[in-house]
Amino acid sequence: MSDHFYVIIDFECTCWEDRSHAANEIIEFPAIVMNSRTLQVEYEFHRYVQPTENPILSDFCIDLTGISQYDVDSADTLDIVLDDFDDFLTSNNIIKFTMCTDGPWDFQKFLYPETKRKYIDYPDWAHTWIDIRRRFQRSYGLEKWQNVDRMLTILGMVFQGRPHSGIDDARNIARITKAIHQRDIVGGKMRPNRSIRDRY
Repeated sequence: MSDHFYVIIDFECTCWEDRSHAANEIIEFPAIVMNSRTLQVEYEFHRYVQPTENPILSDFCIDLTGISQYDVDSADTLDIVLDDFDDFLTSNNIIKFTMCTDGPWDFQKFLYPETKRKYIDYPDWAHTWIDIRRRFQRSYGLEKWQNVDRMLTILGMVFQGRPHSGIDDARNIARITKAIHQRDIVGGKMRPNRSIRDRY
């Protein structure tokens, strides 16, 4: 019998100081794969992604994310990276898994609109997921959502790595995911609390 996993994703996207500048494109695609039984991280996936609508990164984006123009110029486009991710899941026998993100935005605001604009098939694995902010709020009985730094502080932890680095953000969200699982004494696995149909 294959294990079940939490797959924690935190995309970084093109951005500008003027937020109304243009639609976002994913430029970093990290995934942390945690066994939901042992709560150990077993695999990591990490790719930069080449934007095609606005291929030149803004200085604001470079400073915020730490992603260079060279990183994206030498990367594959989103359709290829999505295929690579599917291959990564298959090759590591990651069959039963639940996606986890920090809020609804990674799929609702970034992945779904970009795949539609670019006529890329929207992946089956991104239809439902665990919104860790929402789950944390419920688990701790809080009035409002908390960002990653605040969730870590409540847990007595500090952020490890560089903020707005997708891979470091995902690793820290994985730490929060583990803490929620342990606090709620989950039998087996946490279940999705978001669906792409919530908005579309």
